[in-house]
Amino acid sequence: MRALCCATGASMPLMVLVHCGTVHEEARDVRLRPRMVLTAIATMTTLVILLMLVSRSVVLGGFLHQEQDEAREDLQRAENALAVKVDRLNATCLDWSNWTETCDFVTGIYPEYVDINLQNGTFLYLGIDLAIFVNLTGQVVLVKSVDLVSGSEVPPPQGVGNLTRPGSPLLHGPDDREGRAGLVLVDGRPLLIASWPALPGTDGHPACGTLMMGRFLESDVVAELSTTVQLQVGVRAISDPTLPRDMREAIPEPAHHEMGLVRVLDRENVAAYAMLHDMEGAPAAVMKVTTTRDIFNQGVRSLNDIFLWTLATTLPLTFVSVYYLDWFLVRRLARLHAAVRTVTERGDPSLRVTVDGNDDIGMLATEINAMLGTLESAQSRLCASEGRYRALFEGTRDAIIIADAANGTILDANRQAETLLGRSHDEVVGMHQAQLHPPDDAERARAAFEDHLRTNGRLPAAINVISADGRKVPVEIKASVVDLEGRKVLIGVFRDATERQEAERRLVESRHRTELYLDILSHDINNHNQSVVSYCEMLQNRVELTDAERRWLGNALHEARAITNLIGNVRKLSELKVMDVNLKAIDVTPVLEAAIAHVKTAHPGRTVIITHDLPRAGVVVAANELLTDVLVNLLDNAVKYDRHPAAIVEVVHRPVPDGSMWRLEFRDHGPGVPDDLKARLFTRLVRGTDYVPGTGLGLAIVREISTHYGGSVSVEDRVKGEPGAGAVFVLELPRRAA
Repeated sequence: MRALCCATGASMPLMVLVHCGTVHEEARDVRLRPRMVLTAIATMTTLVILLMLVSRSVVLGGFLHQEQDEAREDLQRAENALAVKVDRLNATCLDWSNWTETCDFVTGIYPEYVDINLQNGTFLYLGIDLAIFVNLTGQVVLVKSVDLVSGSEVPPPQGVGNLTRPGSPLLHGPDDREGRAGLVLVDGRPLLIASWPALPGTDGHPACGTLMMGRFLESDVVAELSTTVQLQVGVRAISDPTLPRDMREAIPEPAHHEMGLVRVLDRENVAAYAMLHDMEGAPAAVMKVTTTRDIFNQGVRSLNDIFLWTLATTLPLTFVSVYYLDWFLVRRLARLHAAVRTVTERGDPSLRVTVDGNDDIGMLATEINAMLGTLESAQSRLCASEGRYRALFEGTRDAIIIADAANGTILDANRQAETLLGRSHDEVVGMHQAQLHPPDDAERARAAFEDHLRTNGRLPAAINVISADGRKVPVEIKASVVDLEGRKVLIGVFRDATERQEAERRLVESRHRTELYLDILSHDINNHNQSVVSYCEMLQNRVELTDAERRWLGNALHEARAITNLIGNVRKLSELKVMDVNLKAIDVTPVLEAAIAHVKTAHPGRTVIITHDLPRAGVVVAANELLTDVLVNLLDNAVKYDRHPAAIVEVVHRPVPDGSMWRLEFRDHGPGVPDDLKARLFTRLVRGTDYVPGTGLGLAIVREISTHYGGSVSVEDRVKGEPGAGAVFVLELPRRAA
């Protein structure tokens, strides 16, 4: 065949062109131009329509699916935040139930317990509305309810009696050692409640009663949930006659209770619903989390922009294409047709068609004569490409296995695959892909690969393969389906995950140890320290003391409160490492003015003058509720280090030169910061001086929070070159549109 093509390569193109020349030139030219115009317009129009139809059916469907997934994730975050509140309430109730004083009070031998431990302020500190003490006979010893807004005691709800009725799951017997926590309805109001047996201090003794603590799940708690997850959260009892229609319609949807029902409210909002059950498993309340439809609306806007852009470019492109085809193709083909007819009429095969130019039309006859040479060159390039492919295939550090997508038979494998499996190339080729995995993983691997073939789904993050000696090796797999020689094959890249899994295991163990130490610090130590604070306050209020004794007691109370602040700062630093930072646009001015008021209140007896030049509105940054901590720390730092009779702080603002940040400068008149301390001042436990008490964590918190915001904090001299003339703390935060 190659010899025949080479021998007839010069005459065959001529024959084809001669055959085409039998059609009249004028008629062909007249019909070709309008067909070309109509074809170009129809093609462009069809492409635009198909593009928009496919985009709307596929892309918007993907946006809707992603919107639902994110709505369910937001709902899960809200449920997790509610679970955290229940856990904290349960931990508080457990702590109090193990006090010997609690058991003494329940049994009636410690009546002073109420005056000492159950003051209204204690309810505010613990964050509970309700406390119930019941003895083993079922007699209610005390029911106390406090309004957390006003801080005053209020009558307990009428439905509290249902919690202490005989047979109530919240009551405990003498042998009970475990508590219960969850949700109940009291007078149609959802109540978070925890119940633990009151135990004496000595192990092995029977319980002496029951302690219950509760917090009504009303607007203040829901507002805290909304603030925590940075979303609009709503919780209503299903028996509430004013329950909104959308939440009522979500009740009879049991199929969605596990994964969360998602409904579109309007063009701007979407809501996810979950059923909250009481402690007996009955539906009690509906949780609703509302989020904006940013993802879907952005998809609609993007598609509209693509359509307009496509339309704007298609019209001139069609005109240019038609003009180009007419000028550079149709007219030149007509001239080429005339030249071919001349060669045909003369009947001389040695003649050649001559066309000016070096483009495709001009080189048509020459390209036909050189066609076989071009094919030979292409064959050579194909062989070279095959060599490069084989070098890449064999030289990679990962194992690569190629299998038939239809039946799973392995077609090829590289040297790394042979090493990973402990088998030769001939042993690997011909195996079924399921044989690569241990028997207990084979079915999961088969199902995952079949799903990948059907839907391009995600493969398992890690799965085991089995070597020839029976050793299980964890691997990460990435796969793709390609067409190879007319059939679909699956190319899998296998990476040994042994070292990564071991590193992850050590990291998880380290994190668990850190969380344990932090819980001990923030819970147990803080509880003991709070007791010290309470006893010091009672001594100040009830005991006749000399001036020196009162001063000593005041110093002890000050140090105890400093320990509480230190524990709070340590918890904030730890939470910053794992918190889900959900930033929003916040106007700095009201936050700054609140921080100024707080700092002035924190320094009684001192003259504190803080001024700022921020407008009433317009200085908007990307931040969250922790912005208050940043501003309070910077202002408090400036005031407490200023030894003048009057502490003066000036806050000025301006945008950075490129306009991406707001720059806030806090100028004080204190002792300043030496040059050798500026670079490490924001490091944990580093303090400017020793004559002002502190922990050295305040500025570290400022740095951590500002870094999470995408900003920065630094310190400069108020007077350039004179560190002792005061300092300027510079806070830069990302700018947001008002």
